[in-house]
Amino acid sequence: MAKLVIFDWDGTLFDSIDKICLSMLQAGELANAPGRQTDDVKNIIGISLDKAVSVIWPELNKNECDVIIEHYKYLYRAADQTPPKDYDGVMAVLEKLHSAKINKAVAPGKSRR
Repeated sequence: MAKLVIFDWDGTLFDSIDKICLSMLQAGELANAPGRQTDDVKNIIGISLDKAVSVIWPELNKNECDVIIEHYKYLYRAADQTPPKDYDGVMAVLEKLHSAKINKAVAPGKSRR
């Protein structure tokens, strides 16, 4: 029997795709980068932020990408103040693990307080 179950946050426990996409597109706008679509952002979810931005905007130099990254971090944190939307069944699984006295942990890819 497992003693600990470790979950990823985004895309496993909670659906943050819309929040990620909106924050990235707004960050690009604030940095005056060429316009992109939601699908451009969806394709990079899960890779490191610096790599993601260079994939979305391959024509930009490192400094321009860094500006987008800073805007994104600010916008995502601001959007992160609202409760996340959990996937169907997530709470039932967590409650079942709790009832079985199995420890749970979250290992997100993003820094969170």
